[in-house]
Amino acid sequence: MTDDYTPEKVAGICEIPEQDLLTAVQWMANTPKMVSTVLQGFYQSVEATAAYSLVNSVHLILGAIGKPGAGPLLMAGQPSAMSNRETGAGGSYPGYRNPHNEVQMRDLCDKWNIAYNDFHPEVPKDILTMMEQAERGEIEFMWVMGTNPLVSLPNQNRSERILKRLFLVVQDPFIDTETVSTADIYLPASMWGEKQGCVTNADRSVNLLMQAVDPPGEARSDFDIFVEIAGRIGFKDKDGAPLISFKKPEDAFNEWRRVAAGRPCDYSGMTYDLLLEMGAIRWPCNEKYPKGCARLYENLHFWTEAERCQTYGVDFLTSRVTAKDEYIDPKGKAFLRPAAWRQPPNPVTTEYPYLLITGRVVYHFHTRTKTARSSVLNGHAPEPYIEIHPLDAEKMQISTGDLVEVLSPNGRWEGVAMVVDTVRPGDVFIPFHYGKGVHAANQHTWYARDAVSHQPHLKSSPVAVKRLSFGAPRAGYSKDWKS
Repeated sequence: MTDDYTPEKVAGICEIPEQDLLTAVQWMANTPKMVSTVLQGFYQSVEATAAYSLVNSVHLILGAIGKPGAGPLLMAGQPSAMSNRETGAGGSYPGYRNPHNEVQMRDLCDKWNIAYNDFHPEVPKDILTMMEQAERGEIEFMWVMGTNPLVSLPNQNRSERILKRLFLVVQDPFIDTETVSTADIYLPASMWGEKQGCVTNADRSVNLLMQAVDPPGEARSDFDIFVEIAGRIGFKDKDGAPLISFKKPEDAFNEWRRVAAGRPCDYSGMTYDLLLEMGAIRWPCNEKYPKGCARLYENLHFWTEAERCQTYGVDFLTSRVTAKDEYIDPKGKAFLRPAAWRQPPNPVTTEYPYLLITGRVVYHFHTRTKTARSSVLNGHAPEPYIEIHPLDAEKMQISTGDLVEVLSPNGRWEGVAMVVDTVRPGDVFIPFHYGKGVHAANQHTWYARDAVSHQPHLKSSPVAVKRLSFGAPRAGYSKDWKS
């Protein structure tokens, strides 16, 4: 496949000078150490898994893995997103288990003391699939916890129509989020500092956060809400005992130690006392690594054996899952997965000639549920704006501070213009943090998504742009702020 991608062709696809590409290749090939990190520009794309697989392949080919100062470091966009992936809340099974492997599923049933014949392992559905099923009437109830999907999901107008069809329970610390406004039941939840529990960082470091104050009013921790509802539903194990018998967070942590034992994220050697003593511990932590493991893959052995791997593979283009009998067992060795480049699914047109990129600014986090409450942070970016390249601004007679309208087949956005050279000609950028009315950038994004990770394609949506009125540069959007 590499024969089809000459430096000239790749430079053309990427719209960069060929010499810059060759210089980057020389730097990577001649350095003994290299760390690669990617974030939402990779993940929020129909090519997310294929793209990151190629980053891994570069490190494997160069041997830049399993040693100090070398390796791919996958960053996450949310606090403790790693915790969710480890425990199975990210669309998988606890401990990175393979739902298509009966041995691994039986092991999980044994640890939970449930009958395997009553357990029906399946690949959990991603949020956009659930939204599409709800749109068709196949899902009638949804429970949203600690997130604000009415702002963060693509195609906001479509998503709002779907959420309003559902019986919706929203569990969140903030009663004034956009999603809570569509809820049938609101469960007030406590925040960090008001509860106890562990989080895992991108480098596998586990920290124990202690409760500092009681939550206000009727707010309760997510843990307490889960345990209460599980008790009321009456979940039982195969012996008739309560399946969820936790009394405090440490009980759940100790069960997780048992469930994670023997898996890549082995916590079996961790305790609350050890976490408090060390401050942070990198998994795996077990008999072999009683104080945690600083670095993975030092022996270049990977979790690819057929009986240990998390997945047998998924086709990057079609989502087809590789069956166990089709899997060529590498027996602990790494393997390379090539992927051909393809055009984005929604290119620009004469009617919608600009490509909208959504993203974040340094002063706000996610949907501004916290940062908008800070006068210092919000004062730097109090309202949405659109970044336009000077060449495009000149064609449209737009200046910094002008009021601009953005149209797409999905909706209409309105905000102030910032003319900057940090976007490419033909591209425009709008922060996605703002979610009310015409200020929501995610009106224009689509339900298209990656075939494997199912992350939505939020980084390129065709739009039309025009000036509505003249205006003066706003406070907070000056060149000094941008620089």
